[in-house]
Amino acid sequence: MGGAGEAEVGCNGGGGFGAAQTLNFTVNGGLSTGAVHVWSTNVNSADPSTAMVHVTDINPSGGAYSLTVQPGYVYSLTTTTGQGKGTAVSPAKGSLALPYADSYDSYANGTEAKYVQAQQGAYEVVGCGSGRSGKCVRQMSAQAPITWTPLSHPYTLFGDLGWKDYQE
Repeated sequence: MGGAGEAEVGCNGGGGFGAAQTLNFTVNGGLSTGAVHVWSTNVNSADPSTAMVHVTDINPSGGAYSLTVQPGYVYSLTTTTGQGKGTAVSPAKGSLALPYADSYDSYANGTEAKYVQAQQGAYEVVGCGSGRSGKCVRQMSAQAPITWTPLSHPYTLFGDLGWKDYQE
């Protein structure tokens, strides 16, 4: 979720919020006033059947509606249709074998490179510059991002959590 006509509400139980709470919404500015489809995920449960459960549909009146939320749940609200719980299955856990090498030549320009996790900034595969042939990974963001944490310089992580003291 997270596209047009969608919102996410999180209720984590902090700040004195230890009981159900009713949230009131008013939709305006040209946004849809149609039915609101509500999905929830119990963040305190390891049971996958409690993730992205369709809870209810709400029909706003005059663009206004209320939703009672519970602590320990994240709610997704949308006026779009066609959503459903995903069916993707993760591959078996494994380690990234060393040594690892990638020329990036097989990637299309403007794509993300495998095993590169941008933290602050935007990194894409592009043609190398300064007379070097082939493709490289380059920081592409022309301006600082809007962040939820203190801003530092652009950086990315590469590799596998199990790597330690790696030298080529």
